[in-house]
Amino acid sequence: TIALSYFSSHFPSYFHPSLEARNWWNWIWQLFPVWGSFTMLVISKTISGVSKTRSTKDDSNQELVILRVTVYLLAFISTATWWYTIPNIEGPLSEVFMPQYFVESPQEPDECLRTIIQYDYVCTYSAGFLWLAYHFSDLEKAGICEVPWIRALAVAGVVGAVVGPGSLFILVWLLREELLASQASVREPEKF
Repeated sequence: TIALSYFSSHFPSYFHPSLEARNWWNWIWQLFPVWGSFTMLVISKTISGVSKTRSTKDDSNQELVILRVTVYLLAFISTATWWYTIPNIEGPLSEVFMPQYFVESPQEPDECLRTIIQYDYVCTYSAGFLWLAYHFSDLEKAGICEVPWIRALAVAGVVGAVVGPGSLFILVWLLREELLASQASVREPEKF
């Protein structure tokens, strides 16, 4: 699903030789939740004959292994993309990722598109990381783990700068899943 709905339009937005084509591919990529939902629906209908009647411990372990492999593969691809992007950026990072227009509107169409993508970037990642923070707060309240927030934010900042925000997000989400999976064997809160 991810390969068909996300990467198939994401990579042309990076590697197409034409700036105009990269912008159009980026517009197509912006709808990846729609493409992903449709792709997942088609795949699930195709393989719907295979169903599980009950979940066992071995099934849970197998699902966790598949989840780890998937997350590590996606994090590797995202990190490689980040490492490709950073040295090829023309200008400071703040101008690339942060919107430059807050009060006035951009006059050129390409600046308008760039500003929309920048706001999308900031809003999407802010919402995503806030969502993860809420989940870790819930884990803390449930006694599953202790979250040293200052240290967690400092480590996230360093890791995010090295591997990129996409990899950081999916790796933190995997950490959450690992903590939930180990909930039964946890007797007292762990620090991470």
